[in-house]
Amino acid sequence: MTSVLDTPVKLKKYRPLESDNGLNEIRSQNSLMSTTLTNDSSGYEVLIEDTQELLNTRKSLIQELKLDTDQINDPKPKLNVLQKEGVLDHHNKSLQISRKRAEKVRTIIQSYYDCIERSQKIIHVDESDHQTPLFPEVEGVFNPLQIIRNRRIRKKYNDKFLISPLGDYKPPSRVFSKYRTQHLIWQVNLNEYYNDIIWREGHWHELKNPRGELYYPLVDGTKQTPPKSRKLKRLHEQLFVGFDGEYNKEDDDTGDDPRLNSLPRNNESSASLARQEHYRFNSLKRTPGPTRSFRSDEELDVPNSRNSSIDKLTAMSHTGKSADSFAMSHFDDDLSCTSEMVEQMKYVKNLRSSLVMAELRMRTNELHLEDALRIKEQEIEAKLQQFDLHQTHIQEVSGPLQEVISKVDATLDRFDQFNNVKSVKIEELLGYCDRTNGEINTSITLRIRNIQEQKDHLTNTNDEWFFHLIYSCLENLIVMALWIVWIFVEFWRLIKYVFIIVVKLLKFIFL
Repeated sequence: MTSVLDTPVKLKKYRPLESDNGLNEIRSQNSLMSTTLTNDSSGYEVLIEDTQELLNTRKSLIQELKLDTDQINDPKPKLNVLQKEGVLDHHNKSLQISRKRAEKVRTIIQSYYDCIERSQKIIHVDESDHQTPLFPEVEGVFNPLQIIRNRRIRKKYNDKFLISPLGDYKPPSRVFSKYRTQHLIWQVNLNEYYNDIIWREGHWHELKNPRGELYYPLVDGTKQTPPKSRKLKRLHEQLFVGFDGEYNKEDDDTGDDPRLNSLPRNNESSASLARQEHYRFNSLKRTPGPTRSFRSDEELDVPNSRNSSIDKLTAMSHTGKSADSFAMSHFDDDLSCTSEMVEQMKYVKNLRSSLVMAELRMRTNELHLEDALRIKEQEIEAKLQQFDLHQTHIQEVSGPLQEVISKVDATLDRFDQFNNVKSVKIEELLGYCDRTNGEINTSITLRIRNIQEQKDHLTNTNDEWFFHLIYSCLENLIVMALWIVWIFVEFWRLIKYVFIIVVKLLKFIFL
């Protein structure tokens, strides 16, 4: 009670409420305040008792286990021992490796969900009616089977995607599969998820449904044909096979693997084409050579690259010895620059991958920029209208509530004054009660002490009387026993003397 009433009550002003239930809430708060004043003291005592029990239990456990409180509170000695043994270094290395793996897994999973979100959000709508999609059943859904069906069209035009910035990794379905070589590639990697959305922008009229029919056939019935420049380029590349090793199986998309040649070419299904792509990809992994990640202008300029390779061969045939000596002289310089070049290549590769990721996200955001702005504009307008309605409602309610709040403030001020006056009186009464309790305790203590002394005295007196009685009883018993023995002996002697006299008398008479 004292801890609650000692402190002056400082209550904040009430804010305007948004409903007419303000009076009920104020009444409930006043009732809670009155009950809190009576229940705080008991709760505080219970809390102190529980805390004391916990502290006593902790002390007893420390004493039983013979623990040192300084060592418990100071973990530095343990850390020093671990550092000397090298445990922390090994732990830090393993922790870094685990953190890198976790970061890679997090990036892959986040990219996967980004692909799902992109495939569901990117929707082309009609300009006249924004609610009608131009390409239903393909856009706005996440359909990996459609991506697998699109592989045949990409194979037809020899379209290749850029290498994924996340690198090459095996999906779990391949890692945990009992078959080393899969005859049907039904997995779709992140690279296909990202690039298929961009690739299909120019091939809407060639996409096919599960029944093999076109989703959006052309009206005039014409079909798209592969560009002739691509075929001419492949013919030109075949002329220079074997000159400088630049043309290899990576550049040849026809699939020279003998396993692929044994497969049927006519009326191929999407599954067979996926299987061919899988075999070709595995053969490329085993064939050493430069990987084609980004098509630059130099790679597209095929005749110049091939002629330059022929010029290099002719020059090397004339100056073979000088080239060898020149290479041996600069061999040490190449070794010293190798590490720096590797680091620079890694840095450039990381920058290139991050650039590709940024470009993909920018393209995705550009496709939905106008729709997002229009939707946000509508949402903001709706929020503004709702805000205006709430503002008018608040102004209507705040007027009467302000009067109620002023009355409540006046009541609280009177309650504060009453509380301050009563708290002083209660303090005086508590002080008087404390003094009275002290006097009563001292008088009771003296009385108890006198009673204890009388009890001890009576206890000692009773003990002495009891022992005296016992001693007197024993003495009388011993005396009585002796008297009984003496009487018995005398009686026996008397009988004996009488018997002797009788015997002598009889002898005298009869003899």
